Amino acid sequence: MEPALVLAVLGAGINFMDTGRSYFRGQNEVMVGRAVGARRKEVIIQSKLRVNLTGEQLKSREDINRALKQMEDSLAASLRALNTDYIDIMLIHGAEEASIIHHPEIMKFFEEKKKEGAIRAHGFSTHLNQVELVRAENGAGFYDVIMTTYNHKGAYVHMNTGRKSSWDQDALERELRQARERGVGLVAMKTCSGGPYATSAEVRPSYAGALRWIMQRNVVHTMAVAMASHEQIRENLRAWD
Repeated sequence: MEPALVLAVLGAGINFMDTGRSYFRGQNEVMVGRAVGARRKEVIIQSKLRVNLTGEQLKSREDINRALKQMEDSLAASLRALNTDYIDIMLIHGAEEASIIHHPEIMKFFEEKKKEGAIRAHGFSTHLNQVELVRAENGAGFYDVIMTTYNHKGAYVHMNTGRKSSWDQDALERELRQARERGVGLVAMKTCSGGPYATSAEVRPSYAGALRWIMQRNVVHTMAVAMASHEQIRENLRAWD
């Protein structure tokens, strides 16, 4: 998203910005920081860092220390790029294993960063094993925010990598509703990756309809929606008509 588009969505009343250290090698964070500028307090910025560990590496003290150092460096880089002294929500990017997100030292890192004021909420995003990870978090009860794939199709194909993912929609909604009851903030992604959707037989399928489907389900609190043009902004806003 270009700076002019960020300003356009802010002008339309959208105040949630999703970014990440991995996007365009950190330049997406730089762009968001510059575009938001003096309006920082009006905006909820969510970013992400990667935990470069596998379940097998959790047995290695050296590998854990390396991952924690990378997380520390990534958070510091995000703060600099966004030109801010705090990030509203910081997520583990692309979590796949519960043993990693619930490792005591990973959780300790996020709690310490909250106490320091560098982040205000923590969580994880997930493209795979969605049901299992949300269920594990419902058992652990640690994170503030969960970002998961969620759309009317229950599946998506990643536009860059071609990676496919699908999920049991009923099972995911059950786990998400339980998380919501516990007070966890829920963010949907890949919201338009299921294609256009018609909310009734009287209307044509559209991406606004796909977003409207999510809102009508009343499972998540908000959505991260990719918008690459002013026309896409206008179409997405029609979901609220």
